Amino acid sequence: MTTDHRAGENGQNHKSERAAPMERHLQTAIGAVLIGLVFWVGSTLTTTQTQMAVLQAKLTGLTEEVAKLRLKVEQGVDDRYRASDARRDLNEVWSAIKEIQEDHYRVIPPKP
Repeated sequence: MTTDHRAGENGQNHKSERAAPMERHLQTAIGAVLIGLVFWVGSTLTTTQTQMAVLQAKLTGLTEEVAKLRLKVEQGVDDRYRASDARRDLNEVWSAIKEIQEDHYRVIPPKP
């Protein structure tokens, strides 16, 4: 009776010996891929955080610029010469003209 010493009692020992190194290689490859992914995620996260900091600084600058422009616009609106201002000034001019005319007629009466 000849028996194969590589095979176990059920004949599975030979296959598992061949599969074990393949599984180890596969696990090593998967481990390397996972480590690579972890490094990539870390690098991407760091880059994203840096970009967010830059965007935050730009947003702060833009917010300040908008506030300055808003103030400038509000001041510009107050500096306008409106129709109501013109009416007020015209009424003052006509009042001054009437006062001058009244003073003139008091000093020099009109000829009959």
